[in-house]
Amino acid sequence: MTYKDSRAEKKTFEENFVASADSNFFKVFKIPFVKGSAETALTKPNNLVVTATTAKRYLGDEDSIGKTLDVGGGNFTVVKTSMPTTRPSSRQENYLPSL
Repeated sequence: MTYKDSRAEKKTFEENFVASADSNFFKVFKIPFVKGSAETALTKPNNLVVTATTAKRYLGDEDSIGKTLDVGGGNFTVVKTSMPTTRPSSRQENYLPSL
């Protein structure tokens, strides 16, 4: 995943924990959000939900909402920031692009 900051500097990291989902994902998995809400997450194409940790890695202290990240050659807009999974789980996604 890649982000180009306000100085046009690229930040690229390899992300290992990725899954695609639609808005029903948050009806099944109750994930707390730092910014945004589950009701509107992943309802449109090219939406992206990132964990707070992932947002910090790419964006530093910038507000993540509305930022565009390149995910595998496609541009996705961050619409929500979630809390990272803190308990043992088979789910460990750093980000969720919409289907």
